[in-house]
Amino acid sequence: MPHHLIHTKKHYLALKIRQVRLGLKQVIVRFFLRQRDKRYSTYEELNVKGALGNYFTPPDTNLLQPLANCLATVSNEFVMHNFDVLGSGWVHVKHRALRKDLGEIESFIVPVNNANCRVSRQVLALIDQNYRLIDWQLDFKSGYRWSESTWYQDIIHGHKAGVDIKVPWELARMHHLTQLAFQYQIAGKEGKYLREFRNQILDFIALNPPRFGVNWRCTMDVAIRVSNWLVAYDLFCNYGAEFDKEFLKVFKRSIYEHGKHIINNLEWYPHLRSNHYLANIVGLLFVAAYLPKSKDAESWLNFSTNELIKEVKSQFNSDGSNFEASTSYHRLSGEMVIYVTLLILSLPDYDVDFPHWYIERIQKIAEFTIDITRPDGLVPQIGDNDNGRFLKLFSAYKKEGSNWVEELQDHRHLVAAISTLFDNEEFRTFAGTGAVETNLLEPKQIYEAKKSSHRNKYPDFGAFIFKTERAHMVVRCGSIGQNGYGGHAHNDQLSFELCIDGVPIIVDPGTYVYTPFPEQRNAFRSTASHSTLSVEEKEQNAINEDELFRLGNNALAKVTYNEEYEIHMEHQGYGALHYRKIKLDRLTSVIKIDDIYDGEGKASINFILAPSALIEIDNKIARINIAGVKVKLLTSYGHWNCDQSSFSKSYGRIEKVPRLRVVGDGEQFNCNIEIQIEP
Repeated sequence: MPHHLIHTKKHYLALKIRQVRLGLKQVIVRFFLRQRDKRYSTYEELNVKGALGNYFTPPDTNLLQPLANCLATVSNEFVMHNFDVLGSGWVHVKHRALRKDLGEIESFIVPVNNANCRVSRQVLALIDQNYRLIDWQLDFKSGYRWSESTWYQDIIHGHKAGVDIKVPWELARMHHLTQLAFQYQIAGKEGKYLREFRNQILDFIALNPPRFGVNWRCTMDVAIRVSNWLVAYDLFCNYGAEFDKEFLKVFKRSIYEHGKHIINNLEWYPHLRSNHYLANIVGLLFVAAYLPKSKDAESWLNFSTNELIKEVKSQFNSDGSNFEASTSYHRLSGEMVIYVTLLILSLPDYDVDFPHWYIERIQKIAEFTIDITRPDGLVPQIGDNDNGRFLKLFSAYKKEGSNWVEELQDHRHLVAAISTLFDNEEFRTFAGTGAVETNLLEPKQIYEAKKSSHRNKYPDFGAFIFKTERAHMVVRCGSIGQNGYGGHAHNDQLSFELCIDGVPIIVDPGTYVYTPFPEQRNAFRSTASHSTLSVEEKEQNAINEDELFRLGNNALAKVTYNEEYEIHMEHQGYGALHYRKIKLDRLTSVIKIDDIYDGEGKASINFILAPSALIEIDNKIARINIAGVKVKLLTSYGHWNCDQSSFSKSYGRIEKVPRLRVVGDGEQFNCNIEIQIEP
């Protein structure tokens, strides 16, 4: 046997032995921690002395006035404990296991574990008697419920079809609290919104003891929740609200408990750190910045600042795009970075000299968002979209029937927040004059944006943007993200989105869900669900049905030629090259697409059409009409047919849309398609 093979085998065995030892050590440590937490109360025995920090300058009433109707409607839904989360629609969420009358607190059978029962009762006793408790453990889409008395690391998920742990996680991030603060101001400091904020915080603290229940399972969600608590509290205080001493004692203690939980449960891994770890350190920094000065707060602040700079360099490409290969995760991580950077620069006795590349990268985060945004103001859903946000200060809502529904592909708020850091008219214009995210913090330094070039190309992300007078096309070709892990990427290589006259024509299908329906998860990220060439029973990158957050990395897509109106691309995911050329004629409004594939398997070209598309097919000609925009597609090869595909405009929502297909009629696939935009 060759020497290098012996060495490799020995090295492999050594690694496996090390993994087993580490795993055994973790099991033993977890056993003792579990026993400790079940025996003793996990609420901290401390009284945090001193005032919490005060940094956010809230928008005045005049800026909020255009939002008054929507803000009042959704805020009153929150007061009634109606929530629209992850495609649920507006649902009333109540705790069915507890009696409604909080005046008889001693008669409650409090569902938390015995060691935490006494403190839980004390906190419940502070809540207004007419308040109805929220069930924080409930997936109110499926009806499945986790338990408040289950130790956090024993919480299981993904084990039942249709059950989604993201539902209680998303509700418990409590993004809605900042909107209650805005409504408090615009309604003339009406007390019910202040009381609702106070009662919901106490409700959560009482029925979610530290390290117990579903809402301590994921450290990322702990970090996002505590950040939203602090910002909402800050906004209320700056609007003149006052809180009682009993509430403040419990609230400050819980802020500390959140920070301690984060530092002890960091989602750090040596080979891959993602948006989860970024959220951990950002949430920890918010806690450290707001808590009164202490050794822990100072230690957490210094640690998280240093880690922040490292992770921005690791998780954001030099062109400003995010390494997750997802436009929605770019928004999520971009929010974390800008808000925590503004917070650091607003701290009175804490000076950080950010590297030049760091500030430049934040500028490019905004530029990527501006450039990728379609003419209709929305961002293409490249890669996963789980509706994830860090601070949801005020969502972009639109009316659907009688309901207000979030427009989750509108990312202008990110640029609005970044505009606070730069003296840049482009950013302010793009964000709009009514953006509440602008100037919420007062950084000690404002930066001049550097001039950027080649803003139609984002090769690090794998997005290339083409614009003519009538067409806006975003083409996907490049890395699967996460250093080749592909956890949030789709098999969308060489595909594209196309808008004509501001109307989406060819779209990305979105995501729908993660763990509740694994087969749907894999279908939405499959090659056949994207507007590219697919080969029967093959994927561009391997999809393992047991690994919902990983892709194979065998396509190795690359651009071989690119100029302003033309791009040539290829990938080898099917074992043979798929070559695609796209050329736009900005004068004649014609788009030409050439595809060549001579490998094994029957190939077809797919185009996923936007909802409400009307289709007419005549052999080699297909006509599309969407909202009065008419497009004709001609193929030189095979013939057109039309079937159905699935489309999800946001997480948890699904509908059927037309899928146009060119089906081959020969062995070698050599297809020329012409997209003609009609007058």
